[in-house]
Amino acid sequence: MQKLTMKRKLLYLTTIILTLAGCTSEDYVGNEELHEANENGRPVSFNLVAAPQTRAVGGEDAADLLDDKFVVYARKIFPTASAADPQLVFNNYLVKYAANSINTTTSNSAGWEYVGYYNLPSGTTDHTGIPAAIPDPIPTTGRYEQSIKYWDFAAEQYDFLAYSLGEGTGSTPTYADASGMDYDDDDAEPDTYTGYKYTLTGSAAQLQACYISNLEKKSPNTSSTEVQLKFRKLETKVRIALYETIPGYSVKDVKFYQSASGSSGNTAYLYGSDSEGSANFVYGDGGTLTVTFADDAAGTPKLKLTGTASSAFLSFGDITSSTWTGKASSEYREASGSYIGRSSSNSTISDYQSVLPNPDNAVNLNLKVDYTLVSRDGYGEEIKVEGVTATVPAAYAQWQPNYSYTYIFKITDTNLYPITLDAVVTQNPDGKQETITTVTEPSITTFGVVDGKYSVGKSEYEYGADIYATIMEGNSVVEPKLPGETGANVKVYTVAYKSDATADQIAAYPITEGSVADVIGKTGTVIEATEFTSSEYENDVESVTSVPGEDGSTKTIDALKLQKPDAGIYAVEYTYTESSETKKVYKVIRVVPSISVYQAPNGYDEVEEYAAGTAYVVVDKVDNGTVLTLSGGSANANLYTATLANNATLGITEATVAQALAEGTEDPSGTWTLTGGLTVTKVTSGVSAITSISTGSETITVNGASFTAAAGTTYVFEYIYTDPTDPTSTRKSKIYKIIKVAGS
Repeated sequence: MQKLTMKRKLLYLTTIILTLAGCTSEDYVGNEELHEANENGRPVSFNLVAAPQTRAVGGEDAADLLDDKFVVYARKIFPTASAADPQLVFNNYLVKYAANSINTTTSNSAGWEYVGYYNLPSGTTDHTGIPAAIPDPIPTTGRYEQSIKYWDFAAEQYDFLAYSLGEGTGSTPTYADASGMDYDDDDAEPDTYTGYKYTLTGSAAQLQACYISNLEKKSPNTSSTEVQLKFRKLETKVRIALYETIPGYSVKDVKFYQSASGSSGNTAYLYGSDSEGSANFVYGDGGTLTVTFADDAAGTPKLKLTGTASSAFLSFGDITSSTWTGKASSEYREASGSYIGRSSSNSTISDYQSVLPNPDNAVNLNLKVDYTLVSRDGYGEEIKVEGVTATVPAAYAQWQPNYSYTYIFKITDTNLYPITLDAVVTQNPDGKQETITTVTEPSITTFGVVDGKYSVGKSEYEYGADIYATIMEGNSVVEPKLPGETGANVKVYTVAYKSDATADQIAAYPITEGSVADVIGKTGTVIEATEFTSSEYENDVESVTSVPGEDGSTKTIDALKLQKPDAGIYAVEYTYTESSETKKVYKVIRVVPSISVYQAPNGYDEVEEYAAGTAYVVVDKVDNGTVLTLSGGSANANLYTATLANNATLGITEATVAQALAEGTEDPSGTWTLTGGLTVTKVTSGVSAITSISTGSETITVNGASFTAAAGTTYVFEYIYTDPTDPTSTRKSKIYKIIKVAGS
């Protein structure tokens, strides 16, 4: 055995990060900031930092999330030249938290202890073998007393993985069963990190209570002796939302179908289907989750769910009940009825429903609804629309653990009376996904990716995104073929108002799927749709057979890819045949300038809360590259602070800020107050335009502004730009960026 020639160090397992998907009622949660607890040089100990929803917690609060315990497995691997075999270090060690126990032993500096317990190499059945406290009773054969561990500096790498059964389920808790974590090189699955595997078995509720860690690969030859394990909850949350954009009409009395046939009612459903018809996709009775790990830098857990799906539909409750938020009535001219919202950020939205993750899902999700259009001219004219459907491809319903999915349906005027599924939002602390699907038959689903991350949270895509479009016809994904290819079935257009369009015409004739369908191939219209040139087809759009997954994986599915289109409006046209008749459907795609925040040392990382101090706001694709102007009549950018009253019924979102600035009560000092408790105040000093940022190692050329962010303050940056659809360059649009600064 090799001797250590340097001062011995305890094997530190001091930082565990637990990530939870969360969402407020006002906005979608972004990436949580995961705070590290770095305890270099301390004895063997465990510490837990958790980030539920939008804040990080530690100590007893974090331990509560794991029910004060988890099980850890670790091996050490030696350099190839040493010819030494890997060795087991932590064989399913039980680790427990005890309040007020910090520094009571040399192996406990943060409340977590593993020395003196007995290990669980064969796992646990309904929590057996997990004692309440030391001393641990003498275990059955095969379990051994756990001892303190030290780093072996002859090793090249240590591999760590862990799970927790959480708090179980029920008033007298019952728990999932866990197999022992193990390594078997011969049992490695394709595309996984070689050999690590274990299973968790139980009811849906028992499995949803569990947490699993990433596979942490750590070198002992670093300045840090801590091991950071990142946990995620084995729970997926799903909800749906509705909004409408129909000119001259409001939408009420939305009714949902539980299946492709039958009658509609107030209870909202998504139902499953495949090539054979109705298909179960909800695993309400639980099953077995096999955990392996991706061969990537993050050691991402990969799940396979085995069991029997018990239901072909998922219910989201009665849309007329108080559990659905964002319903409108008084703000519309109609005197009675409950109307859905008019933007994705102010949509009518259900509660989350908890389901088991199912990354291998092969079932499409469907929405079928009736609804009533009511004219907004005060006369109450109604149009009833019945049996409108949408299909979400199975590949975009492969639910990951600790993600929350919001399916947002946009009712628009396609084919006179259409509804479009506007967004599927997937979010977790590591990334977010949003797809936009037309709720027509066929359906077109779109989503954007910027630098490997999903572009989400808005009804438009930001400049810099690659945009992917997938076409569903029935239960089948269509291979998109561009002009010039055999069997060409798709075209792409840029869409804008004609140069002689008046302000009244522009206001009366918005650009939607329906209006684009009306103007294709016609002259003398207010809106002009121009097909891509052969050069644009060659350089800016392509047909692909795979798309990025929300978790960094690759999904095999046919799609059309628009490569980082400029700010503007685009339309995808799909041509198909039905009953020997040629038909077309459209998807309108809006691309706007992007606003990002730069702060050292994280750069452009998107976080839930920014640090106090100097902040740089950068606008990409500004008009002709002009410098931002922050004052005077030609100002194209403004900085505001936003606050909420104690009894506020609103949240601080891009939509509510825009509403406050447009409709709120303004006082001479530059403050706008909106009913619902939101106050927006213009920042008149301390903010300046910039054309570059110095990172220390380089200077970045930008168009932006800088200011000193105060702790505990929420800022809003406004950028005013020329609408790219208006050739006269006289009409302006506005976009906003919320910048929340962490408290002191």
